[in-house]
Amino acid sequence: MGLAPSQEPKKLPQEPKNNGQTTTEVPIEWVEHLEPITRSDSNKSKANVWKKHWVDDGSKIHCFALFARDLSITWGDDQRYWQWTVSKGAEDSEFETAVLKAVCWLDISGKFDTSNLTPKVKYEVVFAVMMSRDSYGWGIPVTLRIKFPDERIEQRKESLEDKPKGQWIELKVCEFVTPQKPNGEVEISLFEHGGHWKNGLIVKGVLIRPKK
Repeated sequence: MGLAPSQEPKKLPQEPKNNGQTTTEVPIEWVEHLEPITRSDSNKSKANVWKKHWVDDGSKIHCFALFARDLSITWGDDQRYWQWTVSKGAEDSEFETAVLKAVCWLDISGKFDTSNLTPKVKYEVVFAVMMSRDSYGWGIPVTLRIKFPDERIEQRKESLEDKPKGQWIELKVCEFVTPQKPNGEVEISLFEHGGHWKNGLIVKGVLIRPKK
């Protein structure tokens, strides 16, 4: 996903220091039931990737997850704007997180196939993110949006400025009930196109789970 020349950032502010660290210990309670598989393109990812679909042990309801590498992130492969880190998960598993250095145009999106979900179940969709302790530029709320297979769109805004820092938080996109025969892709996104610099958002991924 690209930008018009007028949207391309011209100059970067001073990059935040990361002390050369590329691996962090983080809790990942919501990926314990996923099975690791090896990415065929070894140059694309240094960590295991995860199957996106699993069945909850207790409720037997189908769930879905998209990790950061499965999302489309504008400028995500440009090291001037984003850094990819390998984080520790359950049983020494590893997954990648996307760390925002600085951008003006923030745009993150992903798709999932609703046919993997359980019919007639109320689901919630959330982004799992962290705000770094030195994050800045979040005075304008981000937009959280979902587009359903029938082209219907729901969206809401949420401010990240006063969110807790240094810990994983969830940003709710929406709730929805699956039909009798779920079918088609749902597209979810998080974006803010205000044109000012922002920094310090760490993206783990998206979770589609039963609403409790």
